[in-house]
Amino acid sequence: MLYQHLGLFHDLRDKLAHCDPADFDAVIAEIEARFEGKTAQEKQAMLDTVPLWYHRHIQTPAQKAAAEEKARLKKKQQEEDAAAALDDEADGLDAFNMFEECDNDGCGNQQQCS
Repeated sequence: MLYQHLGLFHDLRDKLAHCDPADFDAVIAEIEARFEGKTAQEKQAMLDTVPLWYHRHIQTPAQKAAAEEKARLKKKQQEEDAAAALDDEADGLDAFNMFEECDNDGCGNQQQCS
């Protein structure tokens, strides 16, 4: 009965697993305290992030949204990394251009400058 609640609050799941049966009410009171002051919609939105025990393979809308956001951020990071790598490569090419004319200013590379 408490699968979603204990899936949401892992610390309470562990506490319930190791408590005496007499302390069960204290765990329930802690769950109630964590939901205190929240609207029914807020409570349900929190619980919707935990898949139902018989549908673990089916993502809830909140889990889908979180997975999509994570994928979007990962793609954005990969694009930024690729752009930075291109910038770094371009910076390296600016430092030396073998097709640039040498003005023989004493660069020390007489074979290339001749």
